[in-house]
Amino acid sequence: MLRVYCAGPLFNARERAEMDSIASVLEQAGFSTFLPHRDGLEFA
Repeated sequence: MLRVYCAGPLFNARERAEMDSIASVLEQAGFSTFLPHRDGLEFA
C-alpha cells in the first residue's frame, strides 16, 4: 500500500482541519496517510 505524507501548514485549527480533510479523501481512495499532527514523528 502506498503511504502519503500530508505536508502543509499546521499553524492553527483551521489549517489542521483542512489537512485532516485532505487525508480523509486520500484514505477513502485507498491510500495510507501520515499527518504529523495526528500521527506524531517516526524515528528509524
